Amino acid sequence: MPDGVTEELLKMPNMLANLELNMRVQEPFVVYVSRLHRLKGVDVLIKAMNIVAREEVELRPYREPARRLGVEKNIIFTGFVDEETKIGALDASTALVLLSICNYAEVFSLAITEAWARGKPVIASAVGEIPYRVKHMVNGLLVPPRDSRELVNQYSS
Repeated sequence: MPDGVTEELLKMPNMLANLELNMRVQEPFVVYVSRLHRLKGVDVLIKAMNIVAREEVELRPYREPARRLGVEKNIIFTGFVDEETKIGALDASTALVLLSICNYAEVFSLAITEAWARGKPVIASAVGEIPYRVKHMVNGLLVPPRDSRELVNQYSS
């Protein structure tokens, strides 16, 4: 089981048709697959969405900045989802975005391996183990932690 990804994941058909998140998927669509924690850089992604979009419980610390910045309609907070829903979201996405802000949050990211197994590029902050696996402009994009502007610049390039 290389990098913790099972043969089943590699052989699973594209799950886009099974995506049932009670939302409409619009292009571009990225997915954040990780726990909601302040060290995981969710706020960086939300701020980056504000720069790009310029438009309009337990998730409260993340819902409020999204509402305040006017990007709440571009974010779907699902909470915990089952494996099929997660894979469906990855399949529907343009890329996996993983923006942890410190080394302690990323010892080994299974989400990166899952994204690659589904043929999705990875955009991640250069913390923890990530720079050892994600090589900038080779198999993904690396951005400095906490840098929403650079995230937009790299994604737009």
